[in-house]
Amino acid sequence: MGRISHCLLLALFAPAAVQASEFLVARHNASGWTLEDAESVQINGKDKVRSTALSATPQTWDAKTISHLANGPLGTFSAILRAPDGTLLAANGSGGWQLLLPDNEKSKTAQSAADIWKNASITIRKDRKDKASATLNLAELYAILPGQDASLSAARLATDISLHKLPGMDDSAAFQQMLGIIPAAAKSYSSGPAAEKIREYVRGSMASRLEKWNAGDAPITVLEECLALSKISEAAYANR
Repeated sequence: MGRISHCLLLALFAPAAVQASEFLVARHNASGWTLEDAESVQINGKDKVRSTALSATPQTWDAKTISHLANGPLGTFSAILRAPDGTLLAANGSGGWQLLLPDNEKSKTAQSAADIWKNASITIRKDRKDKASATLNLAELYAILPGQDASLSAARLATDISLHKLPGMDDSAAFQQMLGIIPAAAKSYSSGPAAEKIREYVRGSMASRLEKWNAGDAPITVLEECLALSKISEAAYANR
């Protein structure tokens, strides 16, 4: 009896196993959007990255300066997006963004963050059984979202405008950027809670804009956004 009680106590107070993060990787090129699951993501051969506040960033960086920045696993960030200049930014959870810089940087010559990212290597493994990693084309990368369920990450990317509102971008531009991802997310994850979340967002967004337009005194952009959602709905749910 005493041995059983001891085992139960060990089980009760033993630390819970930590499940490895999964990643959603969103890419965009001339052929359209691609959303894919990844078991791991590495930058310059590491699963960590350096970060700093955008407001505190100098114009140029070298290996020594980068090595003094905070270092954290990629899986701890809410979302990572590629900015138009090619740098990677991370959402800080309060509507702002942090600048990311690759760890394991060897350059002794100061360079802009954009130039440093041009020379960085980003690789993914879709499954831990894969013997080799696939190299991502940084120019095609749009976002990396850590999370235990890639489908729910895709739903976030397709319904949360704040994830697309990079520094200097207004709500309208962020909304248009997000619209393009909805069909890809709906087709990549066509069932389950994530799929239902995307469908409800499209339905609810169209209904709320129509109601606002019908009430009068609404700007023309409300109707334009409703029409854009209608086209996206047709693309995402052509067979429904």
